[in-house]
Amino acid sequence: MNSNEHSPDYLLLISEWESSGENQSSFCKSRGLAFHTFQYYLRKYRKGKEAIKKPGSFVPLHVNQKMDASSRIEVIYPSGERICFHGKVDASYLRALLG
Repeated sequence: MNSNEHSPDYLLLISEWESSGENQSSFCKSRGLAFHTFQYYLRKYRKGKEAIKKPGSFVPLHVNQKMDASSRIEVIYPSGERICFHGKVDASYLRALLG
């Protein structure tokens, strides 16, 4: 598996870490995560947040919650990274990734 396939899982972990109040090291230890891998995704996440702050980096996204099993969503970040979803995706999950 390449690193892009793990990205959505790490975005959720980063959100969990931010609200946990723990330092990075203890958060990773308590969840059995590799510290250096967590830091790698945290840097990518922070870099992406900085890109969002720049005017014109993203266009508004309106999610139709009536997606079916044949739906396909592709999110392309300004850095060129892509996240593809095949099938039904919960709108709140997309908001968490893009927020």
